[in-house]
Amino acid sequence: MEKVKREALIKAAKELNDVLGLDPLIKIGKKVSEDEIIQKIKEAAELVVPEDKLSKDTENIIKALKDEDDSDDREDEDDGYGEDDGGNDSEDDDDSEDDDDSEDDDDSEDDKRKEKGRDAESTSGKDKKGEKKQSEKPKKDKKEKSGKKTSPFQAGSITRVAAIGRVLKDAKKPMTHNEIATKADELYVAEGGKSNLKESKTNVVKAIQILTAFAAIEEKDGKVYKK
Repeated sequence: MEKVKREALIKAAKELNDVLGLDPLIKIGKKVSEDEIIQKIKEAAELVVPEDKLSKDTENIIKALKDEDDSDDREDEDDGYGEDDGGNDSEDDDDSEDDDDSEDDDDSEDDKRKEKGRDAESTSGKDKKGEKKQSEKPKKDKKEKSGKKTSPFQAGSITRVAAIGRVLKDAKKPMTHNEIATKADELYVAEGGKSNLKESKTNVVKAIQILTAFAAIEEKDGKVYKK
């Protein structure tokens, strides 16, 4: 299969960033390798739902990358046949070498014990100094942590995922992805956050996947039902 050009990968990454409202965005700078871009496109492709409108070029790129993975998997399976043949001879050789080495190990074991005893005495003072240094580290860590910026998901008094959970909990009837995303975004804004419907939509997909795995909800005919 012909390799996908970097320009096409960048174009697809930009479209996925925009359509899915990804956070963090797929990086496409000059310092980012094609393999990194490809990996991020594959991860983003897992979040795509039928309601997302992607261009034909981007859909073809996603399909090509998936086909490439399938082809690699088949090659790996073919290469694996026969690897175990002839392995018994090498194991026998290893066993004979182990028998020869065991005698030498027994002879040197006593010497090692004596050396460890001397090393323990000489290093006891160093260990005490090391403990003092380690006890001082938490103070540094506290200073460093105090200078960190808070996560954008904590802008208000509720996270986007928590907002989605409350919307699903309070739902009186089945809801579509867009309905859940809209209500969750409104709740997030009401609690002091910033509106971002695309980001809310992305988080809805993730939340539904998790809740479905725990059998808390089920999805049928494009709508989400509580159990």
